Amino acid sequence: MTRPIKPARIDYAGRPIALLTRHGKERVIAPALEPALGCRVELVTGYDTDRLGTFTREIPRAGSQLEAARRKARIGMELSGLSLGLASEGAFGPDPMAGLFPWNVEIVVFIDDEAGIEIVGRAQGPARHAHLSSGEWAAAEDLAARLASRCPACGAPGFWLDERLAGLPCGDCGAPTREARAEVHGCVRCAQRATRGRTAPKHADPGRCDFCNP
Repeated sequence: MTRPIKPARIDYAGRPIALLTRHGKERVIAPALEPALGCRVELVTGYDTDRLGTFTREIPRAGSQLEAARRKARIGMELSGLSLGLASEGAFGPDPMAGLFPWNVEIVVFIDDEAGIEIVGRAQGPARHAHLSSGEWAAAEDLAARLASRCPACGAPGFWLDERLAGLPCGDCGAPTREARAEVHGCVRCAQRATRGRTAPKHADPGRCDFCNP
């Protein structure tokens, strides 16, 4: 008989987390993470992060937005000698709805080499010209929420939405639609997954039904 996995306690209280930035992003990331985790966000300097690319594209960014953030976190960890690292990366483009307005996508990457996990917080919205946008604060708050969500099997942080399952029944004909009927949460460390049915709404708008509105 297989014994259930005893959840491990991964505690970040009082632990330093390296943050490599030269644009003052510690002012929006630290206030979101430190109260939630009890950690200490330590600013790492001595490396020009613009060498990895600029959001104005004057210096092209090699690879994806996530890869750039991951490289920043790794460099900060190497310079500080810490096993925990943070980095953020922004990307600008047309809005995903109409493609008419500038859109900003911010991600914040957290790496824990001891636990072997990587967690990514995301936020997006209309682009702001201010140097430190509200989106960066929301990239940080999203990450804090993910870190606070623990896996019921192994205790690792980052137990979060991984997939949405379509099939919410139409409110008129009852046929399954493309709207989500359930959400699947998964662990970043082990194979634990949990399917959670949506509590509301119980039915999809007929306008979203391929049968009622082909």
